[in-house]
Amino acid sequence: MQGMSWQEVAESGFGKPYNHATRGIEVYRNELYIGTQNLFTFLPQAKMAPLAKLLIIPICRILERIRPEAFITFGGTIFALAGLLSEGCEVWKYNFTTGEWYPVVSNNEGSQLPAGFGNRMNFIASVMKVYRGKLFVGTMSSILTGCEVWMYDGDKWKRVASHGFGDLTNLGVWCAEVYRGELYVGTMNWFKGCQVWKTNDGKSWKKIPLPGGDGFGDRFNVYAWSMEVYQNHLYLGTFNLKTGCQLWRFNGSKWEKVYLPGGDGFGTEENYGIRNMVVYNGKLYIGTASSLFHDGVGCEVWAYDGKEWEEVVGREARIKDGFGEDTNKYAWTMIADSKGNLFVGTLNFNPSIKEFLDITSGCEVWRFNGTGWERVAWNGFGNENNVGARSIIEYPEGSGIIWIGTWNILKGCEVWRS
Repeated sequence: MQGMSWQEVAESGFGKPYNHATRGIEVYRNELYIGTQNLFTFLPQAKMAPLAKLLIIPICRILERIRPEAFITFGGTIFALAGLLSEGCEVWKYNFTTGEWYPVVSNNEGSQLPAGFGNRMNFIASVMKVYRGKLFVGTMSSILTGCEVWMYDGDKWKRVASHGFGDLTNLGVWCAEVYRGELYVGTMNWFKGCQVWKTNDGKSWKKIPLPGGDGFGDRFNVYAWSMEVYQNHLYLGTFNLKTGCQLWRFNGSKWEKVYLPGGDGFGTEENYGIRNMVVYNGKLYIGTASSLFHDGVGCEVWAYDGKEWEEVVGREARIKDGFGEDTNKYAWTMIADSKGNLFVGTLNFNPSIKEFLDITSGCEVWRFNGTGWERVAWNGFGNENNVGARSIIEYPEGSGIIWIGTWNILKGCEVWRS
């Protein structure tokens, strides 16, 4: 690959094709942990493209713009029931010294807990965070059980939050960050709007009031999609398909909405999510997610110094939205490494009905050195079925070695390292 070489380092889907995406990723006690998304799929990708182009995309386009209330009800119902079509998420760890993968949460021999943490409706190990020497894993589940949080000390697992924090409509834990000595998590809630919870001991949880109530007073703020600490504030980015993404910040006692150039969605409602935030070169870098159902709009990258905004990748930037390809819909992963680089991995999806059988050309990975961008992986690492670069991390810490997990619904997720 241009500028970087890559090698595949895990069996597709960790041996199971229904593990079609990596999700949460974290380094804990010098080992790499990766969580999966596990869902049954009934059609090969070649047959899914016509189905998507003829039925799914047209319906979603209409609902998204004409009846957004119906769209989130439809989307919420799909997500609420998805956990019924799963064997349960898995967690795997990799030891750099031995060069081996080990099952941690899986139905494989030697695993500490069964898949799904013993509940097959936990179909995504969605987020991981180290806090007070423990590894915390948040899940996504069905509306029958709600999301959960599990704590791991390197030996034993303990469930520390269940039943959606007492609200089964909290289907997933979608982001996590440590701020002022406490662990904050944000939820996905298609029925009421996202919520934020915190803990100072890893066991008891407190709901953080949001201005206007759940979803920051807007039901369309379905996801608390990303969190980052910057200039002594906790920043939170939302998914909002009606107005476009929103950015909020918290000083420990009060929330404040952060102005975006052009308003919500950075001026376009099709910029419906703030998918990632990373502090890089003293600024807060934000990667967006654009609508999967509309042509002509790709992901964007913005930089913020606490006062002023700079469009780094976008319609008015030197590098156009989607890194020049509007099918790069999501800046799905983002990391600042120890060598002074910013990496962005994309979700590549082509909603154009004119290109009937072409649903993706595979994910891409871009590297930024502070002045210029370089594409360092493309065409899904040589496999177009790798639609998205779903997880990213530097491991071992300080090594400059980048690990990326993919979304591949055909044969299962792949893991690549530089």
